[in-house]
Amino acid sequence: MRQSMSAPEEMEELSGDELDDISARDIAIARYKRNHDYLSEIFTPYKAEYIIPPPLEIQQSKEELEKLI
Repeated sequence: MRQSMSAPEEMEELSGDELDDISARDIAIARYKRNHDYLSEIFTPYKAEYIIPPPLEIQQSKEELEKLI
C-alpha cells in the first residue's frame, strides 16, 4: 500500500526528461573534470610522507568491535 505523497515531494521526483537536455559535450566535459581531479590526486607534487591523513573518528574501541564479531 503506497502512501500518498504531498505536492512538493512529487515535484522533486525526476521524470528522466532532464537527461534529454544534456548534450554529449556536457557529459564529456564532466568526465574530463572528474578524471582530471582523480589524476591530480595520484600525480601530486607532495611526497606521501608529508601528507597527514585525517583522524579516524571511530566511536568504538578494539575490544568493543571484537565483541561484535
